[in-house]
Amino acid sequence: MRFGLLISRVTTPLVLVLLFVPMGLIMRLTGQDPLRWRLSAEASTYRVPSHAAARESMTRPF
Repeated sequence: MRFGLLISRVTTPLVLVLLFVPMGLIMRLTGQDPLRWRLSAEASTYRVPSHAAARESMTRPF
């Protein structure tokens, strides 16, 4: 049991670093901003308008 906990404390951060750090660096180098965190001086608002759902989309929801 202790061995499993020790291994999980080592492998989990290692796997996360190996997956997310390169992905974040590539996204920064290519200029991608999926969360739209960049600020703009000319923007009057940062609200993104929502879309009205079509009536046909709810005829058979499941």
